[in-house]
Amino acid sequence: MKKIYWGNKMSEEIMKLENWSIIKKGATHIANNYLNPDSIIGSKIKGQVYGNDKFDKGESIFTGKVKDFKNGTVFTDYGKYKLGKVNGTYASRYPEAKKML
Repeated sequence: MKKIYWGNKMSEEIMKLENWSIIKKGATHIANNYLNPDSIIGSKIKGQVYGNDKFDKGESIFTGKVKDFKNGTVFTDYGKYKLGKVNGTYASRYPEAKKML
């Protein structure tokens, strides 16, 4: 059974984020808001989401604030996201981001 975030409940689905980058908390656009991968906890991730009917396939989203990160999976208050391909511009600035997969 698919569980989607409503109210205070987190989705139990693991969604996939493609073309992702870590951005400053509160940022609503990308220009000059990239953060080093070491700053993932407490930050947001922008990416294209897959694997949840609540979103269009490949829809661009900002995650909630990252609470934890383990084995290529990001945990937020709203859901769990497996990291896929890194955004090319972000990867050129932070090549070590690929090691997070």
